[in-house]
Amino acid sequence: MSSGETESVMRPDAGPVAIVLAAGEGSRMNSARSKLLHTIGGHSLLHLVCDAVGVLQPSQMVVVVGYQSEQVGAHATEVAPACKLVIQTNLDGPVSAVRAGLSALTAVDERAEVVVVFGDLPLLGGVTLQAMAAAHRRDNDDATVLASSGRLLVHTAGDEVPEDVPPSADAGVYVFDYGSLVAGLAEADDTLVEMSGLVALAKSEDGHIGTFLTDDPWQTCGVDDRVQLARLSAEFNRRQVNRWMRAGVTVIDPNTTWIEADVDLAPDVTLWPGTMLLGATSVAQGATIGPETTVKDSEVGAGATIKRSHVELAVVGDGVSVGPYARLRPGTQIGDGGVVGTFVETKNIQLGAKARIGHLTYCGDATLGDEVDIGAGVVFANWDATNRARTEVGASAIIGAGSLIVPPAEVPEGGVVQPGSLVRGTSENAKRGLKEDT
Repeated sequence: MSSGETESVMRPDAGPVAIVLAAGEGSRMNSARSKLLHTIGGHSLLHLVCDAVGVLQPSQMVVVVGYQSEQVGAHATEVAPACKLVIQTNLDGPVSAVRAGLSALTAVDERAEVVVVFGDLPLLGGVTLQAMAAAHRRDNDDATVLASSGRLLVHTAGDEVPEDVPPSADAGVYVFDYGSLVAGLAEADDTLVEMSGLVALAKSEDGHIGTFLTDDPWQTCGVDDRVQLARLSAEFNRRQVNRWMRAGVTVIDPNTTWIEADVDLAPDVTLWPGTMLLGATSVAQGATIGPETTVKDSEVGAGATIKRSHVELAVVGDGVSVGPYARLRPGTQIGDGGVVGTFVETKNIQLGAKARIGHLTYCGDATLGDEVDIGAGVVFANWDATNRARTEVGASAIIGAGSLIVPPAEVPEGGVVQPGSLVRGTSENAKRGLKEDT
């Protein structure tokens, strides 16, 4: 940082204004989708940057879009609803983007901080931005640039290969005084493209350009292609896994375990190799997930066990056992103590407490009461190529192996369906092989 020996200048108490530059083409991604919409840890690059900027609690936040402006703009308003969108019509570099961003700001004090951030810095931290803005204010700088110091560790095949990264003033994060930035842009001609030139022009006659150093060089790494995307994704995940291990989660093999940003884990959860926890998944205390299991946007109860299975948009109760090789599709709810066993597929079902679907069964669009027992090879034929219908199975009912249930159907409480039966209609109708359990 600059020495801070200049006389202190009064600055406004309102939060800084922020400009996120999201107009670039990203051609090296070779993708029909904007580079900024590619994801790391379940969030887009733009989402991660907007979250970091949000920690500043900016009084105004502008997202500058350009290439693929419709998809990028729509996503920006989704992840940062309070932001203002502005389109960079002259797509000739970041200086033009900053000019476009300033045009969307209103009633800005001349000494207010303007934080400018490139939209492809997924590991940039909000705390770093806070510290950088505070240092800029403390030292009365006209402009401050983020730079990295030290060494970057590149993780490849489990090894750490050191790579020297000298301090750089082109990390893509800047803090300006509003007045100095406006003056610098007024002096710039149409040939000025890079931010380094704008930083130089923003320096007043007696002012200073500060450098804010971070000892975490990953925060200054942008994404230009899919190789860099994978590299930063692996580092993001490494930090996630380490954070959860320090919070009391056992991860047997961190190198093969993936935990996205919105996942929530309780202490004493155990994750076996090959586990992927995605989306808004929560896992309660003492649960065991894996090996080779994917859980997405689901709730897993305390003490539950899920192994070699795929679970999506499902609720798994306390003490439930799932798998191996089960697939729980959206809408599945498994009551406490339930069992969904080997090669079972479920969809949009409610399975009661201590109910069992042991193996080799498809169960869709059904409500099954407590302590129901479903034998092997049972099929709930919920789709007739035109309509879907539900099956109701009462508590403690038993459906024998190899039975075909054709809804709308109802098996009464305590009913027993003999193996190999065809069940259709309501409980009042005749059902081949069905008898009341006395």
